[in-house]
Amino acid sequence: MLTFDDGWKPFREFAYPILKALGFTATLFIYTDFVGARSALSWDEIRQLEQEGFEIEAHSKTHNDLRRRTGESEAEHAQRMQAELAQPLSLFQRHLLRLLTADPLKRGDGREGAAGHVRVGAPPSSSA
Repeated sequence: MLTFDDGWKPFREFAYPILKALGFTATLFIYTDFVGARSALSWDEIRQLEQEGFEIEAHSKTHNDLRRRTGESEAEHAQRMQAELAQPLSLFQRHLLRLLTADPLKRGDGREGAAGHVRVGAPPSSSA
């Protein structure tokens, strides 16, 4: 499995043509605050990649460190996780017209992912 993180625009210019020429696809893990930025893929580009057989999954909202911060209460951490993970799920549903299939924070080091801590459809609290 080939994976690419974040949704950088150079993926389309450099990796995509090589992968297509070799008959490979890949999974792209996108963080949604980056989509559409000058150096990032747009939702249209992401949709096109998905239509060509590339898997598109959510990374997180901001790409910040999601570990519990020093002095952060359990409730504050849960609220931050809700914002970091629920918003990407709803954006993917809206822009790609489908539910996600992977845990956006599934780790290769044996630690569990974090998507199980999120209530899909529950808006993040407005208090920070």
